[in-house]
Amino acid sequence: MGVVSYAGDLHAALPRQKRQVLFCKGEITSAIPRQLRTADGPMRCREIATAIVAMNGMDGRDRRYMKEVSDRVSKALRAQREKGLVTIRNVGLCPIRYSLDSVGRGTSEGQ
Repeated sequence: MGVVSYAGDLHAALPRQKRQVLFCKGEITSAIPRQLRTADGPMRCREIATAIVAMNGMDGRDRRYMKEVSDRVSKALRAQREKGLVTIRNVGLCPIRYSLDSVGRGTSEGQ
């Protein structure tokens, strides 16, 4: 900030904001397989996020909140996909959909 000749203490003027905790540690990671097990078929990331929000009794009409939850669900799905717990299913021209791997589902599904 020396370029604009600010002489004060920048860290004191702009304190770090507290992080908003939406879910407890591991809550989304454990909710994803639960939602996919009860689903009729593969689900999109947004559908999983909507189901998790509804399960927690929160309001799914808040677009900003749903964007936050969708981003966190997407990140958790990516980690679970890398571990082999979740697989990607392409259904026609629809966006990417996720389903449990046969190991995670507990059945011998041959898809």
